[in-house]
Amino acid sequence: MDGDTEMHPQWLQHAVRALENPKAFCIAGLCVEVDPHASVYNFCAHHDWYRPPGACDASGGIALFRRGVLEQVDGFDESLIAGEEPEMCYRIARTCGGTVWVLDQPMVRHDIHMTRFGEYWRRCRRTGRGYAEVTRMHPEMHAWRRAVRRNLVHTFAPVVAGVLALVLWSWWPVALWAALLAVAIGKNALRHRRRVGSFGGALVYSTHHYVSKLPMALGQIRYWLSRR
Repeated sequence: MDGDTEMHPQWLQHAVRALENPKAFCIAGLCVEVDPHASVYNFCAHHDWYRPPGACDASGGIALFRRGVLEQVDGFDESLIAGEEPEMCYRIARTCGGTVWVLDQPMVRHDIHMTRFGEYWRRCRRTGRGYAEVTRMHPEMHAWRRAVRRNLVHTFAPVVAGVLALVLWSWWPVALWAALLAVAIGKNALRHRRRVGSFGGALVYSTHHYVSKLPMALGQIRYWLSRR
């Protein structure tokens, strides 16, 4: 996880009690940014950290694991530069069974301290590489494979629209793509409005959700080319 973190003083007490659930091999909680309004990048990261309480497929970089399951799967794969937590959680669930359990309790205060677009771009590109690398290792991780495909589709859709516009000598393909993108961003914003706190904030977060697909797709492609 990027940036600095400060653990909530009551977190471990809640986590240890939650581990009494025999089906939980990992306990995670709520991670919040110290100053989510310091920049638009902090704001987006603040909402990216969110996981709904209850059973979950994977934890983030800060969580409490049972020692036995970590030893059984030999811990993190140190060759990965991104996606190492979901990859390990997948191996644990496949080998040992059980699930990640997310508590509706504050876990850590995080400070990503991101102020420049270049930092945001590199972070998203690294995330895309993680998607590509983990799905190569575990092609049966269907949710991750779908994410890889979505990143590519949303990246090449405007290219296809532009080519069609040139071939047909019409702006309609580009206008149609822009309209579909606007509808998708609006629907996504409506879905997140209550959690984010305002429709304007949800629009910003939803726009990030779609803008980030371009550097993530480039990270995927860069990884595949390096493999060749």
